[in-house]
Amino acid sequence: MNYIAQLGDELQIEAENLRQLLQERPSVDMAVGMLMSLFGYDRDQALAALRDVSQRHQVRQSRLAVALVRMVCNPNPLSPDHPHDEAAMVVRLNWGEALNLPARPLWRLTLGVG
Repeated sequence: MNYIAQLGDELQIEAENLRQLLQERPSVDMAVGMLMSLFGYDRDQALAALRDVSQRHQVRQSRLAVALVRMVCNPNPLSPDHPHDEAAMVVRLNWGEALNLPARPLWRLTLGVG
């Protein structure tokens, strides 16, 4: 592959990464604001908390942010909009008490699972 083609491929990958970042940024910003409100963190502390939980549980920060925002905006665990994926479990584990969420998802308790 020649240099120009390789450079073009690298620029295309970089552009896609930037596009994805721009799409994820609003959710991360909202989650940071929620953590600031819940715990009295400043912006740096809230970003650090989100990053630390993300790394500790190996869940992408953007997925964690989306789950946190969705759970705060729609706390009813029986709602179809309420997340029930791995990121939601990490949110529940780390911030569930502050969000007044049950320790286990209500749908699991209702079905006798977990």
